[in-house]
Amino acid sequence: MRRLWLMRHGEAGFSARDDFSRELTPAGVLEVQESLGALSATGSGVRHILASPLVRAQQTAAVAAGCFNIPVSTHPQLTPQSDARVFFDWAWRNDLSDCLIVSHMPFIGELFSMAVEGSCRYSMSFHTGQIVCIAADVFGPGCFSLVEEHAGYKKSDRSW
Repeated sequence: MRRLWLMRHGEAGFSARDDFSRELTPAGVLEVQESLGALSATGSGVRHILASPLVRAQQTAAVAAGCFNIPVSTHPQLTPQSDARVFFDWAWRNDLSDCLIVSHMPFIGELFSMAVEGSCRYSMSFHTGQIVCIAADVFGPGCFSLVEEHAGYKKSDRSW
């Protein structure tokens, strides 16, 4: 069984000199800690962490690294503008499993849609700090299904 945890970075401020440098707000740090704490408490089995190179994703991934006691790897194809199909193909070729992927909208929503629906045509909306677990017996577009969600203190009553 292949499992992936898809996470949008925590809430970030807008006072940075550019989008790349935006940092988590105190509320963003809290929502990340809450979401990752809930995930960690499940004994999830996260064995790898991949994160966008943008500062807010790196800060989010650093909290995850502390929760799971594993290092973070930075992947250049996890930015907001990255193509989810290109990353999905890379993940398939590299037999990615048991991995927490920390990224941004719209990319993370498109990656979810590619994995679950088989297409990036519709993008699921992730709020900041939200984590979903998807799993599949066979790695391929449309082969994954939603297993669970961790959304920290901002959890809402969304229906999937």
